[in-house]
Amino acid sequence: MKYSKILLIEDGEYKSERVMDFLRHEAEIKSVTLRQSYSSAVKELVDGDYDFAVIDMSLPTFDQNSGEISDDFRAFAGLDIARQIVRRKIDIEFIFLTQYQSLTDDSNSMNIQDIDLLASDKYEGKYQGCIYYEHAGSSWKEHLKKVLTSD
Repeated sequence: MKYSKILLIEDGEYKSERVMDFLRHEAEIKSVTLRQSYSSAVKELVDGDYDFAVIDMSLPTFDQNSGEISDDFRAFAGLDIARQIVRRKIDIEFIFLTQYQSLTDDSNSMNIQDIDLLASDKYEGKYQGCIYYEHAGSSWKEHLKKVLTSD
């Protein structure tokens, strides 16, 4: 594998379990760390030493306590994290893995293609693509494995 230490940034329990299982067993990544919010992801990226990140597009700003629901949510957290990677000069490549075809917040609406074009332009060299995740499908695995193994 091209990468050995991956940070998975995902707040959904079911999705994170499936992606972790894929990364550890099918992609044979030895070290995978999970973070579940924008703030914990940025802290981990600054403090850690990862060579790749799989980033969900929509995340809570802060980690949630079990059973707690918060309205402090970032529809475009993935793009916010990408900005922090560049701003802080963190040496890491990343992809977005989202289960939404389009996303909206108070002032902006974008589909996956818009996000891909924006990120390709702004984060060239670090950004490795945007993958649509379907709970019932497995094409996301093929796309992710291709990214993880290509040179």
